[in-house]
Amino acid sequence: LARAVIPLATIKGWRRSGVKEDQWDWFIDPDNKIGYVRLLQFTETTTRDLKAAINEMKAQGLNGLILDLRFNPGGLLDQAVSVANAFIESGTIVSTTSTLSRPNLAHPDGLLVRDTPIVVLINEGSASASEIVSGAIRYYADHDKLRAMLVGGRSYGKGSVQNVWDLAPNAKLKLTTQYYKLPGGQIIHRRPGASQWGVDPHLKVDMLPDQIADAIKLRQDADVLTIDESGQVVKDAPPPPDPQKLLTDGIDVQLQTALLLLQTQSVAHTAQHVRLD
Repeated sequence: LARAVIPLATIKGWRRSGVKEDQWDWFIDPDNKIGYVRLLQFTETTTRDLKAAINEMKAQGLNGLILDLRFNPGGLLDQAVSVANAFIESGTIVSTTSTLSRPNLAHPDGLLVRDTPIVVLINEGSASASEIVSGAIRYYADHDKLRAMLVGGRSYGKGSVQNVWDLAPNAKLKLTTQYYKLPGGQIIHRRPGASQWGVDPHLKVDMLPDQIADAIKLRQDADVLTIDESGQVVKDAPPPPDPQKLLTDGIDVQLQTALLLLQTQSVAHTAQHVRLD
C-alpha cells in the first residue's frame, strides 16, 4: 500500500458515467431534464463541485432539481451558506442567538439556480449544515421567493456553537455559547424539553426500516465501478446495480415523491394543452 492523500467527493449524481468523481449522469429523468444531486457532507470543495454540476445540467436544459440532503451530517458553516446562496438570491441564510455576531447573508453573485423548481430531501439523518441549507430554502419558499418544496422527515436538530477551554493540564470544558437560527428566527437545535426543533418538510413521507436499509445498500453498490490497477473500468466485470430500481421497485418512496412533484411541474410548464381520454 502507498500512502496518499485521498480527496473525499461530497457531490454525487444519479449514476456514474466514468471512474472520476466528477463523471456523473446528473439527470434522474432525462426526458424532462430533471437533475439529481446528493450532498454527502460540507467540505472545502462542496460549493465548487456543486456549481460545476449545476452548470453542466443547465447547459443541457435543466428543468427541475432534486437536492438530496438525507443522512448528511453537516460540515463547514461557510459551505452551508454558499450552498444555500446557490438557490437564494438575497436575505439572511443563518444567524446566531448572540447579538454580537452578524447574520450570514446571501448575495446575488452566488445565485446559480433561478426560477427552476427544486425539491429538497431531508430526514432524521440531516443535521447541522444540511439543516441550515434546507431551513433557509424552506423559509424563502414559504415566502414565495423560491420555487422549492421539502420532502421527507423532520431533520435531526443539531445547531449549536460550542467553545472549549483548558481548565487544567488534563481537563477541558466544552460549553454551548450560542444557537443557530433560521431566517424566521427558529432555533435549529433540539434543546432539553423542546417540542420543536430542526426543519420540518412541507410534505412528510415516511419510509419503513427495510426500505431505508435497501435504499442505502442499493445506492452504495450502484456508485461502485470495478477498476483495474491502472484505474480503468474492467469491461468483463459484473455491472453495478441500476439505481433506477430505487424507483421502479418502490424502494425509495421519498425520492419517488420528489420526482413525481417535479415531473408534474415540468409537464404543467411545457405542455400547452392537456387532454384527458
